[in-house]
Amino acid sequence: ESRREQRVEGMRMMGLRRYTQLVVPLSERVKEIPAVGFVYFDPRQERYVELREGPFKIEVAPAPEGSEVKIADYRPVGGGERKVKVLVEDILGIKRRAGEVGARRAIDDPVWIGGMVAGPLLWLGMVVVAKRRERLRTDKAFTRRLQAGGRLQRHLGEARGAYRRRAYRAVCEAVADGLSEYIADQLHVSAPQVNAESVRELLEKRGVRGETIEEVREVLGRCDYGRFGGIEVSGEVAREILERGERVARRLGRELR
Repeated sequence: ESRREQRVEGMRMMGLRRYTQLVVPLSERVKEIPAVGFVYFDPRQERYVELREGPFKIEVAPAPEGSEVKIADYRPVGGGERKVKVLVEDILGIKRRAGEVGARRAIDDPVWIGGMVAGPLLWLGMVVVAKRRERLRTDKAFTRRLQAGGRLQRHLGEARGAYRRRAYRAVCEAVADGLSEYIADQLHVSAPQVNAESVRELLEKRGVRGETIEEVREVLGRCDYGRFGGIEVSGEVAREILERGERVARRLGRELR
């Protein structure tokens, strides 16, 4: 409610405006009314000035069971000896549609909730992306582990292509390079450090199971024999190396996470 009072003093017009704001607590858990601010232009200072008071401590008692929110207002009425002193009015919620009795809170509206949540989620996503890019730029070990799986699959794809072309020695090379580079990327060592002799010690430190380590050693040993043995690799041997390489690659993917 806004009330204005005006008067004239000499050559000046004076005035007063009163603002009344009704505040209805909806829960007894409310402990204070937030601070209230009022901004006005001060012609003497030639700038805007803000007045602020509060917060205001209050104590709220719970409403009686089954009661409704009602406001009692004192409004004296002139004319005659009898006066009406109390007027009781219901506070009705804003109707969204004709015939609707209750008011729907904004928090119950999925569109409103989505609009409020979209901004913070977008900002959080941008922060995560920025941090991930920074880590990819500065943390080489993390980058290698992240790219290890893709590089391994490319090598195994090359091995499958070589097998279809009957280039069986190339199958051994692709499988050996794929497994060696995958292990090196996961452990952050150089690929030449990974071979059939050294792989046991490297993988044991990461808690890889013994049977998996032995499978890796056997596959790498068969690949070295096929690449450097000086004999022709048969299609049956190449297919076995490829299948065992794919199988042990899946096991390493589970155990080196």
